[in-house]
Amino acid sequence: MSDSSSIPGPPPSPGDGDLQPLQGLVDLITYHDDRSFYTVIKLVPEKGYDVPVDGELFGPTRVTVVGKTVDPTEGARVRLWGRWGQHKAHGTQFEFERLEPLLPTDEKGLVRYLASKAFPGIGQVTAQRIVDALGAETLERIAEDPDCLRGIRGLRPEAAEALRVALADQV
Repeated sequence: MSDSSSIPGPPPSPGDGDLQPLQGLVDLITYHDDRSFYTVIKLVPEKGYDVPVDGELFGPTRVTVVGKTVDPTEGARVRLWGRWGQHKAHGTQFEFERLEPLLPTDEKGLVRYLASKAFPGIGQVTAQRIVDALGAETLERIAEDPDCLRGIRGLRPEAAEALRVALADQV
């Protein structure tokens, strides 16, 4: 796919030059340095983005992305701007200059997102209960109606309040 007009998402910012977009789910944070912010991520790319095949018949299910980011979160959906490169020892990787967090769009992504370290006090089981109760519009419902979290088994009031506050800025 070489026509950038067919790539989902907003066009590059004026200062992006020849940077390419890559969008997907942060599957694993392989390395993160708290001082330099250098990060190595395994990303599951979304459909519609050019990913080098490297001899694999259908392309990789995960790609390595490297760059600087302050607080990477496993399970987060992100849009990256950068270039494909070839590392001598590690092979093909996407070297990003900019990372934009995106909200999840499906129930599985919502569960991973809510269970991430971005929301302390909410684990996998509680996140699943929240999404089961509120559906695909979980984030919007929490932002619009803070009381919608009442009665969800295992969700402590402090965690519910922290979730509401954190989501208020994102949704």
